[in-house]
Amino acid sequence: MSADDIDTTASLTSQPLQLRVAPTSRVQRMSDGEDYGVLPTDQWKGQLVFDKPCGAASSKGTCWLLDDLKAWNLVTLGLAFELVETTPGTLLLRHMTNVEVDRDPEIAAREASFLVSWLLRHHPCIQELDVKSPEQIWLPETGQLSLQTLSVLFNALASNKRVSSLTVDVKHDPDAKVALLCEVLKKNRYIKLLCIEIENGESANEILHALTVNAAVAEVDMTLRVAATEETMAAFSDMLSGNNSITSISAILHVDQPGQFMDSVAQGMSSNRLIVNFKCWAGNHTRVPSDVFESVRRNKSALNRAVEFVLQRREDRHSAECFELFSGRSCLTSHLTEVAGMSDDEARLEEASAELRLREKYFVLTGIVRRSVICWKDDVTQIDALNPDCWRAIASYLRITDASGAYR
Repeated sequence: MSADDIDTTASLTSQPLQLRVAPTSRVQRMSDGEDYGVLPTDQWKGQLVFDKPCGAASSKGTCWLLDDLKAWNLVTLGLAFELVETTPGTLLLRHMTNVEVDRDPEIAAREASFLVSWLLRHHPCIQELDVKSPEQIWLPETGQLSLQTLSVLFNALASNKRVSSLTVDVKHDPDAKVALLCEVLKKNRYIKLLCIEIENGESANEILHALTVNAAVAEVDMTLRVAATEETMAAFSDMLSGNNSITSISAILHVDQPGQFMDSVAQGMSSNRLIVNFKCWAGNHTRVPSDVFESVRRNKSALNRAVEFVLQRREDRHSAECFELFSGRSCLTSHLTEVAGMSDDEARLEEASAELRLREKYFVLTGIVRRSVICWKDDVTQIDALNPDCWRAIASYLRITDASGAYR
């Protein structure tokens, strides 16, 4: 892959937090200039009350919404959502499965996003959120949401295995809400796509540190509008060198020292072995260092070796190491479909077969033995009599890199 193959520009827009339960499709983005605090209520005038404050927020009593659930659910059920009183004075907002929406799904998802966002922002009486299978939910920038609302949201996210993408804006200083987001990034194992815009340097540092230890996110779209402090540049570099899950990254860097920041990017990428797609923009007059391109080329070459191992075009230690590195990652599956013309299901079956083959041939691939193990003959079962299932069981506890390269 040449430098021309790597797009160093990107066009990311400011986004609110989004959860989407569409594991195989990308997040849809809202256009610039939309006001997430304004609900298009004209279509619901006469049905719903929007100008009355939540009773739970203004007093110790219960909210009027509890007495108006029927009217609200007449609207929300058409968008596949329902309000339910779980305990006295407390509401659950949940997505309804197996419910046909009464309009185009994309339009319904958009309207549901506005309505759900408005309810969560204005009604603290809603203390539970069930998002096991909604299509889309848009929420405002984290600073506009209460800690309680974010807690409910992130608790729902923590128990949701289907949500694969998260979009969030952070514009404020580190606080309990930023800490909640960082905990989600550290612990969640199901989010594969993260779109994030950060406009506070200290919050950026915390979030970048959390991403460094994340073990699930494969694709990152990031916009930074921060000062290029030593701490932030080091945090970004550490994320690139220390993260073990990201294979694709797009970054827009609105920083005051773009050249210096790009040097830190190059430093982090020098230790990265997984990122095979890299896009970055740091100003019209700032070039991406050639070292970054070289790192991406090296990683893409390793991905190609992994594909060759899967397709049995090459079976040596290096190709086995590369397969082990990319095994189970979506970039290997997608590259297999491109190179071999397979479907996703066919590619995954080939990957599973390659995994079994690697385990079966582990001692040969690592160079520990040339063809097979031969022990002193005896009346008892010898290691050379082990069948392929036994070899695979033994090798399942080992990695190619566990064996010294001196065996090669």
